[in-house]
Amino acid sequence: MTYICSNLTKNTMKLIDWPLWAKVLLMILLSGLQVYIIHVASIIYIAQFFMIGISFFGGMWEPKKGYWLAIIQTFLLLAGHWIYLKAGWSIPYPDIAEFGTYISFFSTFVGSFLGAFIRKM
Repeated sequence: MTYICSNLTKNTMKLIDWPLWAKVLLMILLSGLQVYIIHVASIIYIAQFFMIGISFFGGMWEPKKGYWLAIIQTFLLLAGHWIYLKAGWSIPYPDIAEFGTYISFFSTFVGSFLGAFIRKM
């Protein structure tokens, strides 16, 4: 029995990068943790520490395609903040949560870049 694409091997046709998707799933879970930390933190430095740390390790986990992890992380942080607002959940420090969410774009991309840069060295 011959298949239509029998000349394509596993190495030449790789449609899904499973390790990258596992890292994307891990980044989704860590972004959910970050949203929670941003919304319960009493000072902005706690939230920034976790944002930079998680994005730094995201850059180290995936130095070549880490920008996708950073884009997913920033999108989920913004979406999580909107969900908090629309759901009406109580936020102890709403000004800090809003500022932490909107400043997270900068710290996420910088942390991811630094992690990838150090990994490539």
